[in-house]
Amino acid sequence: NGIKVLDNRTKTDSSYDFQVGSKDNEQISIAIGASSGWNLATANADGTSSDSVNTYAFTKTAALDTKQAAYDTANGAYLAAVKADATNGTTTAAALKGAADTATTDLATAVKDATAVNEAVNGKSRTVAAKGFDVLNGTVAADGKATGTTPLADIDKALKAVDTQRSVLGASQNR
Repeated sequence: NGIKVLDNRTKTDSSYDFQVGSKDNEQISIAIGASSGWNLATANADGTSSDSVNTYAFTKTAALDTKQAAYDTANGAYLAAVKADATNGTTTAAALKGAADTATTDLATAVKDATAVNEAVNGKSRTVAAKGFDVLNGTVAADGKATGTTPLADIDKALKAVDTQRSVLGASQNR
């Protein structure tokens, strides 16, 4: 009937009616419990679940990328001018050296800022916030502390709910 029994991610239970006879009122009503919170790694405090596990977002990456691009541009122009000066006997590179030095300093500052908040290693962005799951204690945060209630009890409760659902669905399976 197109009913997605295991995809009820809301906090409320749903009831589905199945036609089992030839008459309109011959039906079986099955109460499907909410599956919210079944995925303990993504369970929210309000009893709903989501598809994402690690939602860590970089805060300094954009600034680092901008400074890297500015450095690449300024340094590229400076190096090209040095090469041209050597070939042509001109002094164009001296005027571009200040911009290249400023870009180098700005990039170094951006790398330092990104590294200070653990977002970059050697100037390359890295995610250091890992999220794990401990079946005894719940979600394990990046600092190693387990935050949660009773995951094993929640699993037992979910298994009991599945057993109840199977009993309720037995009547419709015979149809």
